[in-house]
Amino acid sequence: MSGNFIKDSSKEDFPTVQNPSAPKVASENNAGIESLRATIKVMVDGLEVAVPKGETVLWALKQVGIEIPHFCYHHELSVAGNCRMCQVKLAGVPKLVLACCTPVSEGMKISTHKTSPEVADAQRETLEFLLINHPLDCTICDQAGQCKLQDYYLQFSSELSRFSERREVGVKAEVLGEEVIYDSERCVNCTRCVRFCNEITKTSELGVFNRGDKAVIGIFPSHPLNNPFSGVVCDLCPVGALTHRRWRFNSRSWQTQQVKTVCPGCATGCVVSVALKDNKIVSVRGVETESDSNHSFLCNEGRYGFSRFQPVERLTMPMIKEILNYEMLGLERLKSKLSKLRQTYQGENAMFISPFLTLEELEVVLAFARDVLGLEPASDNLVLTPHARKLTELEQILISPNYAPNLKAAEIFGLIKKGQNITWLLEQRYQALLRKVRNKKISKLVVVGDYAVCSKDIDSELVAGTLFAEVSVQTSARPVQAKNISTPPSVRQFPPSAGQLNFGALHLGTRAFCEIVLPSRTVLEKTGTLINIVGVEHKLLPLFTPPAGCLDDSEWLSYIKN
Repeated sequence: MSGNFIKDSSKEDFPTVQNPSAPKVASENNAGIESLRATIKVMVDGLEVAVPKGETVLWALKQVGIEIPHFCYHHELSVAGNCRMCQVKLAGVPKLVLACCTPVSEGMKISTHKTSPEVADAQRETLEFLLINHPLDCTICDQAGQCKLQDYYLQFSSELSRFSERREVGVKAEVLGEEVIYDSERCVNCTRCVRFCNEITKTSELGVFNRGDKAVIGIFPSHPLNNPFSGVVCDLCPVGALTHRRWRFNSRSWQTQQVKTVCPGCATGCVVSVALKDNKIVSVRGVETESDSNHSFLCNEGRYGFSRFQPVERLTMPMIKEILNYEMLGLERLKSKLSKLRQTYQGENAMFISPFLTLEELEVVLAFARDVLGLEPASDNLVLTPHARKLTELEQILISPNYAPNLKAAEIFGLIKKGQNITWLLEQRYQALLRKVRNKKISKLVVVGDYAVCSKDIDSELVAGTLFAEVSVQTSARPVQAKNISTPPSVRQFPPSAGQLNFGALHLGTRAFCEIVLPSRTVLEKTGTLINIVGVEHKLLPLFTPPAGCLDDSEWLSYIKN
């Protein structure tokens, strides 16, 4: 990784995290960029291939589909070279070399385990050494089915151990932090977790203690692993030594449905793989993509916070506010009430739009605003709601200062001009429109989607101004009786770490405050496209099936319009 994880065009800069093992990017330098794209030719097992120039043998061959077995290497971290699994043979070199720290060069002749018995023997013996003290608990290990040690043993060894001496027994289930637990006897001491905390977060909670076969990973006194990215170490672990406390022993990888989607937690737009079992989220992992939004890393808020978008109780029927309480609304009366939106009244029209809508939904919503409410995208009475927050320097490594996952859509659809400060301008427009509603200047109000209005902004004056309007309509997945954002027990299971954001106190949820509330789908039940703050589009796929009666926000607007 070179440079920032992601650059926010709303003028809020992120600190730079350097990758010691990757070539440096020559920013704004065409010659430097072209040099990174250059390729050289090498011979691999007798075949000539073109690989990226300036890379290590291991990473260069991986780019062309040739896998060299390894445990300790990770292209976003410095090279440790301590697992010894990536040995290859080079023509003209008397001894085997490590592919993880040997740069490729023009004409290099490389022999892997496929053609070199010497390399195959070295890898087999390395595996035998790593398995000396490893417990035979694959049947209960969370990593079973996706464990590199399992895979490599079957691929390169499959032989019984010759070790007959007493095995070292390590500590099991050692708590390293509020989200991570450690089994030392499974550990192969690849030190990926240690390097991540030293080089990426720079919090240095982990270290290698003792030597030889007694070496273990541990935390320093009074310094637990509680940084906002602590869950990443479980993803980095190639075996089952580091596991998530809240997801421990909850599923097997082959029993889950894997869905590749995008995290809707903020404007960074991290690509994730969500594991589902029995209609529940049992694991979330970062996925590396060509766009490199997150470099396969995830913050704890995004990883463990998916459930905050899926309320336990749901609104499944249209509701109307009668004096103090909401009551179910029949179809005929619903049509009559919604027809008021197509009528003309004195006063202004307004629309609050949730930034959690997909690009496809936004296109329909803006067409509705233009045709029914007479609002153009640049109108002051049409707001795509921002959700800004302050971050610590550590959180800024990956987390966006804006919760809104589709904030960039404001620029794409013309709500603001390109190059302007998205967050600041939308916040000013949002606050101005709230004042208009409170001052009872709005005659027709449409609130599209949860999070279109922050719950902290829904006060008695806003409710009074909304009910003063001739007609006010809101789409929401949350039940009308809910007063605050609903946080399932799975999110509250562990208290937030010192450096983590509080998942249960985001204050984003929009409770019902309009006259008419229509049942819609959550962001986890939708299919569409989200665009992150730097303009990279990612596909959003549904994780759950919506209850009967819940429509997409755009479907409700199409129903009203027609």
